Amino acid sequence: MTNEKIIEVLEKQFNKIYPHYRLEVIEFEWEENGEKHFNLIANGHNYQVMVVLEEDKVYWDRCL
Repeated sequence: MTNEKIIEVLEKQFNKIYPHYRLEVIEFEWEENGEKHFNLIANGHNYQVMVVLEEDKVYWDRCL
């Protein structure tokens, strides 16, 4: 899956999880061992996202 497609999916998921937050930035950070890591900024909060490519799973971690 391309980074562009992943970002599109992340935007949709974010809007479902946090409908009242304004998503400002999604940045691809790095890829390692079948995982892609992204950084999101919304409403002044930083969210780290890990996408496990083999499992098609997304893990969200809010960093304050």
